[in-house]
Amino acid sequence: MPVAQLPRAAAVTFSAAVLVILAGCGPGPEEPVTASPAEPSVQVSGEASPPDSVLVLAAGDADPEQVSGYSRLAERAVGQVEAVWGPNRVPRPVLVHVAGDAQTFAGLTGHPEDAADIPATTVGPAGQARVVIHPAAWGQLTEEGRLAVLTHEVAHLVQQVVPEGGSPEQAPPWLHEGLAEYTAHRGSGREPQQIAGTVLQEVDRVGPPGDWPDPEGYPDRWHGYALSWLACRYLADTYGEEQLLRVWSEVAGGVPTGTALRAVTEESERQLLTGWRRWLATLADEVG
Repeated sequence: MPVAQLPRAAAVTFSAAVLVILAGCGPGPEEPVTASPAEPSVQVSGEASPPDSVLVLAAGDADPEQVSGYSRLAERAVGQVEAVWGPNRVPRPVLVHVAGDAQTFAGLTGHPEDAADIPATTVGPAGQARVVIHPAAWGQLTEEGRLAVLTHEVAHLVQQVVPEGGSPEQAPPWLHEGLAEYTAHRGSGREPQQIAGTVLQEVDRVGPPGDWPDPEGYPDRWHGYALSWLACRYLADTYGEEQLLRVWSEVAGGVPTGTALRAVTEESERQLLTGWRRWLATLADEVG
């Protein structure tokens, strides 16, 4: 997706781990602007190592308070992702852009301006990817929701790092998005009924899906993502988190999904789907 030009940095402050860039509204280079002693308008304090940093940038007229809030959350998100995927698995630096308005978000991501149901998205190829935050989402999300959104997107950064010849696009959408959701909620300590209660109520009403879910296949975007998360949650609860990650690694490396599932779980994909549907119905009955 196209990445719009970023404004020139107007002020830079950073702590030991998080570099926050507050940007003005003038034109600037496509890549993020770092502080330079030759630019008198840039004020720098403290020390940081940008290659190992989490960078949160304001794009357009983004509220500095939002940027400050996301800088704290971004550091936590990286920690939560690496608690699942392993130490130093998140490619750095981690770039998070907080868009100032819907038009800026659209320019940075290629999504329509009215895509307010997309709180954040990851754009760019491996090694150059960045997380872009939709401004309208900030006020609609709780602190827990904001952390989950960032953790989900940082997980996508890890998913982009695959063996030579592999591609994250080889994974089915339910596994790709469901595993990112699994990573986002894994540290919450909350049960599926607490996180996806409305989705489980719908399952109780109409029954479980007949196949693995399509994250984008429902009018309510959360419905598809929640079902994808529940598919990954089932695999982790039943066979172990390590096995779930092994399935991802195999599939992203080019192994067909059914083959990878059987190799890791010793069950056929059809048997796994049947087990998931039964597990889902049990959860839904409890919420009913």
